[in-house]
Amino acid sequence: MISSRGSNHVIACILLLALTVTTFLTFRGFYTLTIEKPTFVYVEIEDITVDHSKRYNDQIVIIRHIIGDSLNVKDLRLHVVVYRGDYPIKSCILQKFPWRHGVGINNLPPNAVVGDDIIDNNPNHYSRYLGELSYKSDGLFSPGETIGFRIKKSGLTLEIGDKVEVSMEYRGSIVAKVSKVFE
Repeated sequence: MISSRGSNHVIACILLLALTVTTFLTFRGFYTLTIEKPTFVYVEIEDITVDHSKRYNDQIVIIRHIIGDSLNVKDLRLHVVVYRGDYPIKSCILQKFPWRHGVGINNLPPNAVVGDDIIDNNPNHYSRYLGELSYKSDGLFSPGETIGFRIKKSGLTLEIGDKVEVSMEYRGSIVAKVSKVFE
């Protein structure tokens, strides 16, 4: 009589190997992991112009891209908070940021500002200071370029010592947070 003990172990090993390979190939399709390069950007608030003697050149916040990746302006959201002392007094989120520079082009849709109504949405006042301020108007916020917005006086009048803080959200992640105290 010939023993079948050895062949049972071989068949069991082959079946286990087949099961392992099948399981691996099945779940490989579900768990494909791609690691995207994180967005790197360094920006600063270049200027907060507050000159109450001029009619339309007032309370303008200009943000300059210093170094890092170019950002598609259409995917950009700005979280704006104004502090007086240590307390936030007004805040909003500017979404659907305009990316084409020029008079009459930078129109904000009605739901572009969420929160306190502090961003100037008057097409007669803000078109020079809202969105991508580069004359290339390529839709990218690249190193050396500026973007901006105007805080309307009816929403808030900035005072000396007020701090404007802007968090820049890009495709669901905060990529930069900058602030400047108005002096």
